[in-house]
Amino acid sequence: MSTPGTVDYTLEPPIAHIEFYHPKGNSLPTRVLDRLIGAFREAAAEPGLRVVVLQSRGTGAFCGGANLDELKAIRDFESGKAYFMRIAQLLTAMNDFPGCIITKVHGRAVGGGVGLIAASDFVCARDDASVRLSEISLGIGPFVIRPSVIRKAGLSAFSTLSLDSGSWYSARWAEGRGLYNRVVEEEENLNQVVEQLSEDLAASGPFATVALKRAIREDEGDWSALLERSAEQSAELLMSEHTQELLKRLS
Repeated sequence: MSTPGTVDYTLEPPIAHIEFYHPKGNSLPTRVLDRLIGAFREAAAEPGLRVVVLQSRGTGAFCGGANLDELKAIRDFESGKAYFMRIAQLLTAMNDFPGCIITKVHGRAVGGGVGLIAASDFVCARDDASVRLSEISLGIGPFVIRPSVIRKAGLSAFSTLSLDSGSWYSARWAEGRGLYNRVVEEEENLNQVVEQLSEDLAASGPFATVALKRAIREDEGDWSALLERSAEQSAELLMSEHTQELLKRLS
């Protein structure tokens, strides 16, 4: 099984910081997912909290998506659904946070990492932070993150990333499709942009950001039901003979 990983939640009202880490490319095993869900729910319940800054630790990948060690250890549909439902619950917790989520992307993002980006309200990325949706190449579709990615970047961008699952798309490409809101060249610049933006939003009217976020997402329908169906679909594919064979070949 995978090394556990960590999530650090730091509260400095009206701003909170959430930082996650896993030694395998900042991937998302159950432990990390559960702690991220808890951190966003805690943030949503904190009075006066207006901004959450999300980031991962280190200088490598921003997020490697689903943890392959954990996927390979899943042996039945219910366990598979439970894993994918955790990703769904994390996206829901981000969606339910009433303030603004600013995500800082310092490196590559794949699969579920793209889902985290898409579920954020404003994303600042370094210019080498390319993106990829690799699920099809593993025999699994990016169904759980699909609503978030389409909402932020559009159906065309989602289709391109999903079908061309072997390719990395540049940060500038992602910026052009709205997946990234701002791309900068240096790590120092990235930190400065995120710090300034978080301070500006924290100083804004306490109800304006909440109202704006609600207006942006008011036509989404039954989000929870859609994500549960998506988790079930992913679990069914995970249990297929083809996907199990593909996973066995991975080191």
